[in-house]
Amino acid sequence: MASNEEVTIALRYWVDEKKRRVIVAEASGDLVDVLFSFLTLPLGTIIRLWDSLDGENSSEQQVRPENSSGQQARLGCFKNLFQFGNSSEQQVGLGCIKKLYQSVTDLEPDVFRNNICQKMLHSPRNPLESSCQRLKVKVDDTEPTKYFMCHNCSKKASEKLLVSSFPDVKCDCGSLMRKEIEMLEEPARDDGVFVKGKAMFLIYDNLTVRRSSPSESIKEPLKLGHKKLENPKVDHLDRKKVIFL
Repeated sequence: MASNEEVTIALRYWVDEKKRRVIVAEASGDLVDVLFSFLTLPLGTIIRLWDSLDGENSSEQQVRPENSSGQQARLGCFKNLFQFGNSSEQQVGLGCIKKLYQSVTDLEPDVFRNNICQKMLHSPRNPLESSCQRLKVKVDDTEPTKYFMCHNCSKKASEKLLVSSFPDVKCDCGSLMRKEIEMLEEPARDDGVFVKGKAMFLIYDNLTVRRSSPSESIKEPLKLGHKKLENPKVDHLDRKKVIFL
């Protein structure tokens, strides 16, 4: 099976060449699932992914010339679709929240209630993690959640058993939760995660999503007042391009 980095999702979009702006894009439910999954990401995860993207961009700028091929110009139009600005705009966008995240890193471990709290803040759990694991392109690279309980309580037939999603948390009995257990999960559906994977959608430059149809995908640019547009362009989005969104 191909790695997650190699999986891509096709995107078809119309460009106003005069204004260098994407008018509307059309994609399957696979991409819309990824877009909607942004709403499930904890804030701490968003900041961590943002920082990792900034690091990759800095590395690429050191090895790539400023004036590259027409593909970069084409992606420039694509980035306009999702209101993706330059690096300085990114910094302003997250603002003080990044400072808050950094504060957790800079604080001494002994100020936290226990040695797990700092890790919890750095790697918050997504409540829809099991659903997001089924996305065609997974943005969140957090390790799948594991569940732990202490050995002592696991041997007791008690109605009140404590479970932790982090190891070495202290149980009420005083022991550390280190025994990994399996949790029952809802069976996965075959078609899509949040929307039907085979359905087609229109995505606008303000990230408005609407159901599409074969006739609407052709007529939509005309509805928006763009009578002379070239044939739609096609791009394939991998994980890195999706994070740009």
